[in-house]
Amino acid sequence: MKRAEIPNLLTAMRLVMTVGVLGCLELAERPSHSLWVWVALGLFVVAALTDALDGYLARRWDVVSRFGRIVDPLADKLLILATAGYLAASSSYDTGVTAWMLAVLLIRELLVTGLRGVVESSGGDFSARWSGKWKMILQSVAIPWAMLGMGLDPEGVSPGWFFVVRDGLLIAMAIITLVSGWAYVSGAARMLRASDQAG
Repeated sequence: MKRAEIPNLLTAMRLVMTVGVLGCLELAERPSHSLWVWVALGLFVVAALTDALDGYLARRWDVVSRFGRIVDPLADKLLILATAGYLAASSSYDTGVTAWMLAVLLIRELLVTGLRGVVESSGGDFSARWSGKWKMILQSVAIPWAMLGMGLDPEGVSPGWFFVVRDGLLIAMAIITLVSGWAYVSGAARMLRASDQAG
């Protein structure tokens, strides 16, 4: 295998692992099948790690490709949004993920994706910002933490620091998602305004 193909392979693997996470969460909804939560958690963690690894290797080896530039952020969004959607809709577990949190995640991604297409089609630079990177990091911590809680206490009846931390992480995830979205929206508005004035 050529070195240039490895980052793209990791991205493709993340898509496959996302399907695996969802399948395991579906199986975990059945009575006496909570073991699948742990499998889903393991797959999610590995998939999230490939997100950091494929970008690092692509930059280090200078093999950034059109496939990676398009599919890598799509794979990230699918992993986060699909998993959060399953957790919010779970009828068998207290996951801590609520409908409003899922709405924040979804609206932010739709807005940013749409704006990226408009800005880049007009020749602007819509590269990832640090707020976007921190958003992904916090999402990659908060969601598996919630899944860990599903495995440790399926009914979420045990009070204590673990679930306080879980809820704090999930709320912080929603807040940084909002902040990140605003940073992209305001930046896109400035670039489009400048483009209109130049034209």
